[in-house]
Amino acid sequence: MRPTGSLIWLVKSKLGVLASDRKVAFRRPDPAIRRCRLSRLLAVGGVVLVVLPVLTLSVPTGVAAAYPISGTGIDQPLPICSGQDRAPWFTNSGNNLISPITTRRYSTLNMPEAPTITSAASTMGALGSPLAFLVTSSGYPDPIFTHTGTLPEGVSLVNIGRGTAVLLGVPCDTGTYVFTIAAQNSQGSFSQTFTLTVGPLVVGWGGDNHGQAQAPTAGVGLAYTQISAGFDFSLGLLTNGQVVGWGDNTAGETNVPPPPKRLSYIAVSAGGHAGLTTSSEANSFSLGLLSDGTVIGWGNDSLGQTSVPSTKFVSVAAGSAFGLGVTANGGIVGWGDDLEGVTNPPSPPPGLRYVSVAAGYDHALGLLSNGTVVGWGDDSYGETNTPPPPLGQVYTAIAAGNSFSLGLLSDGDVIGWGYSGDGSTTPPAPPPGTRYTAIAAGAYFALGLLSNGQIAAWGATYFNETSVPPATAGGRYTTISAGHATGLALML
Repeated sequence: MRPTGSLIWLVKSKLGVLASDRKVAFRRPDPAIRRCRLSRLLAVGGVVLVVLPVLTLSVPTGVAAAYPISGTGIDQPLPICSGQDRAPWFTNSGNNLISPITTRRYSTLNMPEAPTITSAASTMGALGSPLAFLVTSSGYPDPIFTHTGTLPEGVSLVNIGRGTAVLLGVPCDTGTYVFTIAAQNSQGSFSQTFTLTVGPLVVGWGGDNHGQAQAPTAGVGLAYTQISAGFDFSLGLLTNGQVVGWGDNTAGETNVPPPPKRLSYIAVSAGGHAGLTTSSEANSFSLGLLSDGTVIGWGNDSLGQTSVPSTKFVSVAAGSAFGLGVTANGGIVGWGDDLEGVTNPPSPPPGLRYVSVAAGYDHALGLLSNGTVVGWGDDSYGETNTPPPPLGQVYTAIAAGNSFSLGLLSDGDVIGWGYSGDGSTTPPAPPPGTRYTAIAAGAYFALGLLSNGQIAAWGATYFNETSVPPATAGGRYTTISAGHATGLALML
């Protein structure tokens, strides 16, 4: 009995004829699979010459060819560590110096192997979007996959043959799911801890005359990470650094240009959220911040709103027909329509820097590094006269609408100032035990994200922009954006 893990295959030659026609099986503790060809050389012309042929053997990785005597070849395998050489055949050929004519006979060498999962151990999907992640493996016979642990509702693990399976379905729940995928065949099994993250769902409400409240699905394996609502259109940033636009496309505001090679989008801002300019199409523009700090603009450029200066930015905001960006050194640069001087922000006081900016209709706000707020542009309703924060408090976030402004305080309260005819400057007190964690301003309404994952809305109700759908059971809102009359949010 030959030792497990080795094979000796004697190929004999008689009267110039290469003869070997048996099938062999090779089995070892950690084997692989090989399929081998066997060649036969026949003498020519009906004359039998007692001339032993010279054999040449071509063999797969891990097998050595030895030639003890002329006319005989021995394949002596060396230990095969991985067994992953997928060369399907090896050939033997002989030449008896008379003629190289060969005929081939096929043999199979089966070398089973325990499975290994070769695909990645994590992926991401989006709530309500198709998911199809391919799980692959090595090993022979072909492994079968099973899983233990909880998958999101709507997703299952489906074996599709040839050592592959797919995580398939449309996730109905968000969250991070950690479970185990096992591949098993007759030689053993292999387990992999797998993480499936189901990203947020985009929820929209209010004005939807151009479909701006109805976000498209993110795509297989993708999810939205940021949303921005503008004037009758919306933008969404995906996990792969691409941007999707939907809604009105009068001026190409949703025709997102692909980022330059090796760059990706890291933030987006949709124009016109605070109201109409003298030309409604001037609101139809978009801004995207790239991973190298540059900003790309697209859509209407009649007032220079997409002609962004060649500067490095850390954040960007689109107004009615102008843009503002915070630079890496803590300044603010503006471009586009300079209505009421809105694109010419004041320099920060000595020793301070801007950390964020908010663009409204014809006014703007800048949050300083000491937690105070500076306003500039039109002040017809006091929208740039920022009240000082209460003693012991600082501002942590800002938002600008049509002639009104909002500031989020460090204790979780919200202060409003400017035009208050629609009630947009009078936010409701947060429910007991909660606080505001983010704010957004539309043209005449406002939104506040609460610490319990719900959204409060106040101000005008012309298009039901304050009628926020409650977060589903077990879900919570994480991000908000207010357009002209449309609200958007990400819900986990």
